[in-house]
Amino acid sequence: MSIKLERKIKIFIQKSLFNIFYFFYPNKKEIPPQKTLKSFSEVKNIQHQEIYLKTPLKRVLPKSIHESTDKAFIDLVNFELESDFVMQIPNGRAFGEDGLVVSEDNQIISETLILGGEKLEDHNIFKRYKLPKTIKVNNAALLTSKWRNCYYHWIIDVLPKLHLLEKAEIKPEKYILNDYKCTFQVETIALLGIEEDKIIRLDNESIIEVFNLIVPSLPGSIGNPPLWACEYLKNKLLIPNVDKFYPEKIYLSREKAPQRRIQNEDEIFELLKKYGFKKIIPEDLSMQEQFNHFANAKIIVSPHGAGLTNLVFSNDKIKVLEIFTPNYINVCFWALSNLKNIDYFYLKGENIPSENFDIFVNIEELEQTLKLMNL
Repeated sequence: MSIKLERKIKIFIQKSLFNIFYFFYPNKKEIPPQKTLKSFSEVKNIQHQEIYLKTPLKRVLPKSIHESTDKAFIDLVNFELESDFVMQIPNGRAFGEDGLVVSEDNQIISETLILGGEKLEDHNIFKRYKLPKTIKVNNAALLTSKWRNCYYHWIIDVLPKLHLLEKAEIKPEKYILNDYKCTFQVETIALLGIEEDKIIRLDNESIIEVFNLIVPSLPGSIGNPPLWACEYLKNKLLIPNVDKFYPEKIYLSREKAPQRRIQNEDEIFELLKKYGFKKIIPEDLSMQEQFNHFANAKIIVSPHGAGLTNLVFSNDKIKVLEIFTPNYINVCFWALSNLKNIDYFYLKGENIPSENFDIFVNIEELEQTLKLMNL
């Protein structure tokens, strides 16, 4: 018997045993759901309220001194944002740190699931035969994210869900959030006026069953937020500090970050200083200080990193230069810049041996790019 055939037989036996076990087990809520997805339209009694329709986008390509534009940008020039909605699921359950949503009849709701490249069968919920004890709640909204400890995903994916609840005219009694500890999470939750006694923390050792589980959708698509999310964040989080001077040209340093640091940062900043740039280190600033720096800047230079999420607080028609390692081009801030009508430029550093995607910047190419920006 071949190894391939033996593996297929083993998988078949495992699935058959699980299906038999599932069929005869008396309380389905004590065991994992079946490894299938159901759309909300296939599940009884789910209320679905569409807030924003699908939105087609035609993006402007970035500017650079490079001979050709990277394919990562070209592939996303024409893009359609997913619709934004709020669902209400009777006796719905939320499981695990990513907030997997399961209906009353033990079905996983496909519209609520973000696998992030993983397979459904690899989800943590399927690694146990019996689930943790369930916590029961009357009315709560689910505001979780698989990548909630990343500043970008917390700001862009999680917080705008509150706007969808406002538009749906729903006021939850409780909010289900990941077990968060980061300073930026604590500060922004406080700014949005969510009190600690209204928060239920969800992790891999808890299941929360809600008589009326309210599930706002991911705003837009992963890495592609809608304009309404940017406007909501700026209106809700930014407290303008009119008594302090903020520089118009800022360089965002990643010297305290674990990866994507610029190896020759001292050298490049000497050049940037000649153009009037001031260096800021996000880790040394409060959230409001970061917001206000971006709200007042007219020109921003930064290596690729979560700090550029604060472009949501910037004004339109400013200029941004994003510096990449050639081994990792992530276009999320170009997408954000398009929404904000920001003049976006990019520069690729040179290939260097680095496990942390650190960047070496060619000084001549940086100066050519600054001239392209008419600085």
